[in-house]
Parts: sequence; structure tokens; C-alpha cells
Amino acid sequence: MDGFVSRRSAPITLLTLLAVHSARAIVGGGPSPCYGELGCFPSDSNYSGNGRILVPAPQTPEKINVTFWLQTRENREQNQILDPYIPSSIKNSNFSTKRLTILVTHGFTDTGLGGWVYEMCKAILISTDCNCVAVSWVNGSGNIFQYLQATSNVRVVGAVIAFFVEQIMKHIDPSYGPCNYTLIGHSLGAHVVGEAGKRLNPRPCAIVGLDPAKPLFQGTNATVQLDPTDGMKVIAFHTDKVVLGVTGPTGHCDFNPNGGKIMPGCPEKFLNIELLNSTTPFNLTSVSDAAFCGHRRAYEYFYESILNCSGFLAFPCKSYESFVSGSCFPRNKSSNCTYMGFCEVVPCNCMNRTIDSQEYFLTTGSEPSHFQSWKYKVILYTQKSQPSLPILFSATINIDSNEAKFKNLVYGDSHSTFINLGSQIEPIRTVTFMWNATEITARTQVGAVNVTIQVGAVNVTIQVGAVNVTIQSGEGRTFYFCSKGMVDENTKQALTVC
Repeated sequence: MDGFVSRRSAPITLLTLLAVHSARAIVGGGPSPCYGELGCFPSDSNYSGNGRILVPAPQTPEKINVTFWLQTRENREQNQILDPYIPSSIKNSNFSTKRLTILVTHGFTDTGLGGWVYEMCKAILISTDCNCVAVSWVNGSGNIFQYLQATSNVRVVGAVIAFFVEQIMKHIDPSYGPCNYTLIGHSLGAHVVGEAGKRLNPRPCAIVGLDPAKPLFQGTNATVQLDPTDGMKVIAFHTDKVVLGVTGPTGHCDFNPNGGKIMPGCPEKFLNIELLNSTTPFNLTSVSDAAFCGHRRAYEYFYESILNCSGFLAFPCKSYESFVSGSCFPRNKSSNCTYMGFCEVVPCNCMNRTIDSQEYFLTTGSEPSHFQSWKYKVILYTQKSQPSLPILFSATINIDSNEAKFKNLVYGDSHSTFINLGSQIEPIRTVTFMWNATEITARTQVGAVNVTIQVGAVNVTIQVGAVNVTIQSGEGRTFYFCSKGMVDENTKQALTVC
């Protein structure tokens, strides 16, 4: 894979690994296989209910072949392989117990050898001096026809990760316990890190589930799927509740960008895109990209949050509908989480505490590298002029070249709207107001702009002025702009700081 060191440049050789792994005695293959130091994996009612009756026993650790690939600031480009069964592979690497360890793992049909996992570790190392470990279980994550087996293998992969943590305590540093670890997993990988957390005592400092997989996990017992009890702090992203991701809360902080169902920039119905028409050759990769677009958004959002979380401000709210209506704006400062992303788990505060689960909502952009979005509330107060002709009018507030539009305004009200911007606009430098009439009505004249309306053969000029405009950020910061006088229709009125 591009960006990866060859195996012979790692601190140990493949021949050594194969020799050690071949020597380990494994007893398994039955309904409740046991795999040495990893323990047994019973197929009790927790693992056979909710349609899981056809799920086979997990494969052996040798078959799955979980591998750990270390990146640090000393070797961001060239990974070092770590083997928990060979402690010297860890001692002779750049792994350091003087810094946090972040483990990142993939999901179904994916790999940790390159791709988004590798790139995520590179980005994390720019932000944080840590041991970033890519956990790959490509031999066990299956292909498109092996989902049942992959769901079962989740248990073994989680057990191997827990064993990795325990081996470092046993052979490297007894004081370097689970509180020094943050575990991140996507799709099936979210349940992998949940399984690892269940096996560690104390729990890992933080667990991040990136759109935890739904099929054969939705509605199962907490012992089967990612659960708030798996870590000191468990956060989850929900980006494809419609098909691939679980719908219910699975963490202390459950983030639902754009409502958690349809992500901006992804097709609402992937088969509606022009991939299957008569003039386009069938392209399985394109169909796959479309089908999994929302599911993949979870790790794409997290990746973009690593260097800057501020554009992922999240609002605790009872529902997406309440969030859209603005009833949860500005955000409640006493909530458990502030931002959807990396800064919620690093640095990590590892202490025993009781955290109530809470759902969060936010809006994102539609394009990679531009997913961050800043939400502002714009409040307009209007005044009228004479003559007082009853009208409805619309208005545009321009805030540093960003427009907030108002429709069907009437005099005597305060009017508010929300805007989502691709960049932060603070400090605000310029605010202007412009309006135009929409229709004559029997209602009272509104203000905020100068409007000219032709009634019969007579031109009647009505002036409307913006008394003040209030702009509020999601965090609750408020900015006030005022004006004097009024302007004609389609004429800009400048406001200044009150």
C-alpha cells in the first residue's frame, strides 16, 4: 500500500511472526470455540437472537490475523508492526508509554493497511503527539458475501485488542493501563472497539463509534453491540440510519449530523443516479461509492475534525425537528459534549463518572474538506414609514458577503432566520440590509427597507428601515448592529455596531 513501509523494514520479520503464531495451541471450531489467552466465545442467547441464529462461530485468531501498525511523529510515513505475542516488537519500536495511544480500526470489507485509517493516523499526529496504531483485520472483515462471518469475527478482534493493551501493561509498563487509550472504529469496527472496552478493567478512557453497523446489531443485548458502558466516555456518529447504521443511541454522546439519515452530497436513493442507465457501463465501484456514501461520511467528518473542531458545534436536542426549528439554539453549555469530533476525546479525562446519554444534532457542508459549518441566528427588527400602505415584503441581510434571507415579513414583528456558513465570520465587519415588496395585503406595513409599490397609476414610495439586526452564534455570542433612517426598495442600508 502507498505510504507503508515494507515488512522487512519492520523491527521483526514475518518468519518470526509465523513461527510464534504457529506454535500457539488453539482449541476451537465448535459452537463455543476457545482461543487460548483470548478465552471462549459462547454462542448463547445474546449472540443468537434478533436474527443472529445463522451467524457462525468466530474464526480463529490465525485466520483473522489481526495486525497492529504503529505511526508516531518519529515515523509518520513508515509504519512499524507491533505484535502483542512478541513484546520485543513493541519494545524495539517507537511506541512510548509517555504519551497517549489511539487505536483506529476499520469495518466490513475494509482494511487498516492504508486508506482512510492510515491517513487518519497521519492527521492525528499533526494534532497530537501520540502512538497512533492502525488495527487491521482484513482477513476477517470479509467480502460482500461474508457479512455473517465478519459480524462474528468482531468478538475475536476486540479480544485481541484488549490482549494488546494487557500485554503492554504486563511486559512494557505496568502503570500504562486502559485509561491511556482512545479506541476508534468504523461500522463493524465500532462494535470491535466496544468489545475491546468490555474486556478491559478499568475501561478505556474514550471510545468513538463511527456509524456503528446496524445489520445483526440493531436491538441486540448490550453485550453484543457498542454500549455506553464500554468506555469512560463513549461517543457515536450516526450518518446512515436509513440502511447501514444503528438508529438508537449507543454512547454518552450520540451525534446526528443532518439528522443522521441523508448526508449532504450523497444521493438520497443511490439507484436513482445515472449508473444503471443504458448509456452508462455498469460500474460496481461507482454503485458501491454511492451506496456507502452516507456510511463513510462518519469517518470523513471525524477526519476533518482532527485539526479543527470548531465547525462541528453540536446542539443537544430532543429531535432533529426541534433542532431545525431553532428551539435548541444557542446550545446548552452544561451538556456533556460540545463538538462532534476529535477534540471531544483528546485530551481524554479518564476518571470514574456518571454521564447521562444525550443526542446531539448539527448541520454539515456537502463536500470533503468543506464539511464544517457554522450556524448563526439572524434577528431583524423593523420600522415603518408614511404612508402606511399594507404590504408583505422580503429582505436580505448581508453579513460579510453572506446572505440571510427573510420572506413574508410584516411590520411590528421581530423576524429571525438561521444561516449555515462554510467559515466562521467573527469578528463581523459589515452588515447591510436590502428589501423588496412581494405583494399588497390588508396587513399592517412593515419596516426594514425602502419599498416602492405601484398602485393603479400612482407611484407610492414607502420607506422601511432596519432598526437593528442581532446576530447570534451557536455558542451564544451575540452581536448587535443598528441603523438610522430608511432606504428605497433594492437599495442597501448599512448598519453599524450599536
